[in-house]
Amino acid sequence: MKNLIKVLKNKYALIIALFIVWMIFFDQDNLPRQFQLNREQNEAEAENEFLSEGFKHDSIMNHQLKNNREAQEKFARENYLIKAKDETIFLVIDEEDEE
Repeated sequence: MKNLIKVLKNKYALIIALFIVWMIFFDQDNLPRQFQLNREQNEAEAENEFLSEGFKHDSIMNHQLKNNREAQEKFARENYLIKAKDETIFLVIDEEDEE
């Protein structure tokens, strides 16, 4: 107890303690704000990674569609239901997917 009173009477220790409390709780860049900014940064990095992977996939698909006739036909058939003159398309709809 005497040591605590000695520390509190020491003006340098008191100023340092007040400074630490101020920086942790009351400053513009306080500790909870730093945790929030760190979480937001991690979310932004994860989103950037996701978008980069999508960009790579789209770039590869774009290259294939520009240079490969078979890839163009496959893409048109799957996404736009385009058919050749001698073909018939049957759409199979799963009833569970409709609900």
